Amino acid sequence: MTNKERHSRDRRKQIRTLLIIIIFLALVVIYCRSQQVFTVENIEVSGQFELSDREIERISGIKRGANIFDLNLVQGIENLMQEPYINKVYIYREFPNKVKINVIERHPIVLIELAKDYAIDAFATMLPSPKSYPSENLPIIRGVDPSLAFELGKLCEQQDILNAIVLLNYVSTSNKKILEYCSNMRWSEKNGWTIRKSLQYPEIHLGKNNLIQKINILEAFINKMEDENKDIKKIKYINLRFEKQIIVREK
Repeated sequence: MTNKERHSRDRRKQIRTLLIIIIFLALVVIYCRSQQVFTVENIEVSGQFELSDREIERISGIKRGANIFDLNLVQGIENLMQEPYINKVYIYREFPNKVKINVIERHPIVLIELAKDYAIDAFATMLPSPKSYPSENLPIIRGVDPSLAFELGKLCEQQDILNAIVLLNYVSTSNKKILEYCSNMRWSEKNGWTIRKSLQYPEIHLGKNNLIQKINILEAFINKMEDENKDIKKIKYINLRFEKQIIVREK
């Protein structure tokens, strides 16, 4: 037998072996389908806080009882990405009968009072008012035109609100004590931003521009008062609207 004939014979054997394997695997799959081995019995959801497991499952469109091979995972991801609170989502099959859904949510850092309450995350994404985050733990923005145009799940394009989000991000990482003074934020087209810790504390007028610089001035002023054991509650307001000036009026 020549080398060519021997090679041809080996080639035919390899093809027959491959066909047998393919047929065997196909029969295994057919058998497993008939026995419902690959029927989805468990959907495991992780990473969520604002949304419940049931909400995640419903929005995804993935249902128990479906064949795991028939699931459209791409469509499930697209469905979930329409939800404003979801930033990223991953869906996996785990054979033989489990689906895992892992979501990364957006987290609100401030409420905003418009025609009704909404929330905004650290990237200035507009969100529905949260159900799972205690509202008393979040600062609130008031005084904004209630007809402000926005789209849930999208970036807020109002520049003054963007400035406020930058300010909140800054104080939340640099000084938690100053963050408390941003508990109540009020916007005025004429005077800009006013912040207030509570009714017992003075109003602090920041204006419209250079907010971080003014917050740094405020921090230095509050620290000085504490060092001198002075009660800031005896002050009616602190005005920082003018460049490099601080005007204080006592009660």
